[in-house]
Amino acid sequence: MTITATSAITLENLAQFYGSENIYFHPLFKGINYTEGVRFIGQNGANWLLVAILSHAKHNPKVKGEEFVVATLKVKDGAAILTLDDGNDNVLDTQEFCATDFPLESISFYIENQTIMLPSER
Repeated sequence: MTITATSAITLENLAQFYGSENIYFHPLFKGINYTEGVRFIGQNGANWLLVAILSHAKHNPKVKGEEFVVATLKVKDGAAILTLDDGNDNVLDTQEFCATDFPLESISFYIENQTIMLPSER
């Protein structure tokens, strides 16, 4: 197994993802899809984040019943918290990560129509 550094995950690199021509799925989370930008993040050292969001979208009863969800990761001092809300700041659930090397202070994803995407891909 090759571990990939997260150094490719920059705001500049994420800016290239606008809309999405391809949809992907993880074999353990069938029925939940994700876009090219989300795939890029997973392939560049943050697959753990993709799996966490997929897990909530597929198995968390507070999240999977919602038509629209915003998943936001906030990083501080080498730790992170993933917050899932309904788009109106009503928190559905949170998940803490005691250690991460994720390079951005914050990143958000939308979950809409069983598809996880970057806001620029909506």
